[in-house]
Amino acid sequence: MKKIFIIIISLIISSSLFAQEENIVTKRNNEFRISFFQFFMSTFRISYERMFSNSSIVINGGLTLKENPDEEKLGGQGELQLRFYAVPAKESSFEGVYTGPYLFYQYIDITSYDYDDNYPFPMPAIIKEEKRDFFTSMGGGIIIGIKIAAAERVTFDFNFGGGVRYTENSSNNPSNNYRDIFQPGYTGVCPKANFSLGLKF
Repeated sequence: MKKIFIIIISLIISSSLFAQEENIVTKRNNEFRISFFQFFMSTFRISYERMFSNSSIVINGGLTLKENPDEEKLGGQGELQLRFYAVPAKESSFEGVYTGPYLFYQYIDITSYDYDDNYPFPMPAIIKEEKRDFFTSMGGGIIIGIKIAAAERVTFDFNFGGGVRYTENSSNNPSNNYRDIFQPGYTGVCPKANFSLGLKF
């Protein structure tokens, strides 16, 4: 009888420990993301997020590269975000609604070519004029966003907001173009939006 009692107690303890192990969820506090909107602006942008309880720090970096007969672009950008999750995230993931400020810095070198339309065909086109713009921009603002889990490690992140942008053109031969609100030479109040795919680790 004593042996049977010991065996029963041992089975109960073993079952309890196994259940506790099953309930343990790995907490992943890091996330790597790739942005999609920037691809339409010839920019490859990646992000890293580090979670601290119900807040996080996000570091964004991007490379702009484009080359065709009419225009060449080369530039880079960096951004720092501080996020506060209004809807607390689960222990195992970052899902939630958030808001917070951001600061950014960007530079881009643009060379544009104007061709002479009167060249004799089929001779190569003659460049009539070359303009170069070197824009440096900085600014900041506020965003609000939501993060949704697509799988155990995969998330979709969407945010929007706005802020202020200041830009200088340090070129000696500027084109005076690229001044519209979504172009690199713009100075003023501007909107902001981003959609990215993330991987937690």
